Amino acid sequence: MSAETNRIAAVYIHPTAIVESDRIGAGTRIWAFTHILAGAVIGMNCNVSNHGFIEAGAVIGRLARRESLSDYHSRAPQWETND
Repeated sequence: MSAETNRIAAVYIHPTAIVESDRIGAGTRIWAFTHILAGAVIGMNCNVSNHGFIEAGAVIGRLARRESLSDYHSRAPQWETND
């Protein structure tokens, strides 16, 4: 696998983000001051904006590109994706 492929597939986590889940899809970007609890699932190529909070048990489908995925709780409906 080339370095370019690795760069594209990697998950970006901003240094100030707290990510407790190990179920983050390739290509996803997690920005400043975001907190993702253990048990949350985030699909491939998503963008979680600044100051987001994603609760344990929440599932966010791949390609979710919202201005904000803040305060996403497990009891809320799933985000629509751009499949």
